Amino acid sequence: MKVVTLLSRHFSTVKQIQTLVSPIRNNKVLIEDSCFQILDQYPDIKTLKKLHAKIIIHLELHPNPSIGIKLMRAYAARGETGVTRHIFDEITEKNVVFFNVMIRSYVNNHLICDALLVFKTMSGCGFEPNNYTYP
Repeated sequence: MKVVTLLSRHFSTVKQIQTLVSPIRNNKVLIEDSCFQILDQYPDIKTLKKLHAKIIIHLELHPNPSIGIKLMRAYAARGETGVTRHIFDEITEKNVVFFNVMIRSYVNNHLICDALLVFKTMSGCGFEPNNYTYP
C-alpha cells in the first residue's frame, strides 16, 4: 500500500501541473480534467496561484463556470476570501451555486457579516436559497 504524505501529494500536484502545461497536451477536455483533479485536491496556495495563472493566461479556461467554482472553493479552503470574492465578482452569469460557495467561504472563515451581505444580494438577484445555502 502506498503511503501518501503531504510532501508526496505536493510532488504529485507539481508533476500534474507540469504535465498540464506541456505542449504535448492539446486536448482541451483533458486539460480541463487535469485542472479539475488538481483543484479538487485543494493544493497549497503557491501551487494554486500557479495553476490559476495558467488557467487565465495559457489555457483560456477562465470563462468555464466549473473552473470558477473550483477555483473559488480552493481559495476559500486556504482562507483567501479576498481572492475568492474577486473571482466571484468576475463571474458575469452567476447562479445559486456561485452564491453558495461565496457564502460558505465567508462563514468558514468567520466573516459572518460578509456572508449575510452575499445572502441578501443573492435574494435580491432572485435566487432562492437551497439545501446548501447558509444561513
